[in-house]
Amino acid sequence: MTARSGRLVSHESLFVVVLAIACGSEGPTSAGPGPVFQSLAFHIEPNSFIVAPGDKVRLRAVSDSGVDVSVLWRLADSASGSITDRGLFSICFSGGSYEVVALLKADTTKIARVTPALRLTIPLSIQAIRNVSSHDAVALDSVADSVAVEVNLDPKGLACRRIEKVSLQAIAGDGLVTELAGVTYQTTPGDSFTEHLSWNSHQLPNAAYALRVTAFLDRYGPVESSETNITVRNR
Repeated sequence: MTARSGRLVSHESLFVVVLAIACGSEGPTSAGPGPVFQSLAFHIEPNSFIVAPGDKVRLRAVSDSGVDVSVLWRLADSASGSITDRGLFSICFSGGSYEVVALLKADTTKIARVTPALRLTIPLSIQAIRNVSSHDAVALDSVADSVAVEVNLDPKGLACRRIEKVSLQAIAGDGLVTELAGVTYQTTPGDSFTEHLSWNSHQLPNAAYALRVTAFLDRYGPVESSETNITVRNR
C-alpha cells in the first residue's frame, strides 16, 4: 500500500485506474488499413479493348492492389458517346476523341485514362441489282433498262446519328458523279432494313461506272458504301 495526500491507495487499485483511462481514450487507434483512396495509384479496366458504335462496355476504376475505387467518369469529347456513373460506356458514330477519363473522387487531380481501339464499319451496302420487271439479278457487265438496287442499312451501327437521306450514285471514269435515285426520311427505322432504289440505265451513256450508296447523317454529313463496278450497255 502507498500513502499519498493522507490517503491509502493499493497497488491493485492504481493498476485498475490506469487501465480504465487507457481503455476509455478517444485518441487515434490503429484500425487496419485506411480507405483505398489513400493509395492514389489506380487505372481503368479493361485497359485495352475494341468497341464499335452501339456497343456497350462496362469500365472499372481499380487501385493497383486490385480494389475498386470511386471515380467520376468523363469523356474527353462529350459528343463522342456516353458513360454512366457506373462506367457503362457507349460510343457514337461521330469521329473525334473517344478517350475515357476517370477522376478519383477523393482527389480529382488524380486521373486515369483509356482510349479504345475503334471498329468502324459502314453499315451500308449494296446487296443486289435486279431487273425491275423480272426481279432477276442483273449481269453487272451489261446493265440495261430499269433496275432496282437493294441497299441494306443498319441504323444501330450509326449510333447517335439519324439517316436523313440515302442516295444512289454512279461515278464515271472521269470522276463525274450522277445521282440516280434517292429517298428522304422523316423518321429512320431503328432496325436493319432494305431500301429499293430504282433507276433506268438510259440515264447514263454506255460506259463503265462505279455504283455506290451515300447516306447523309444528321450532325455528321455523308457516309459512303463500298463501290460496285457495273457497265451500262443500252441497246
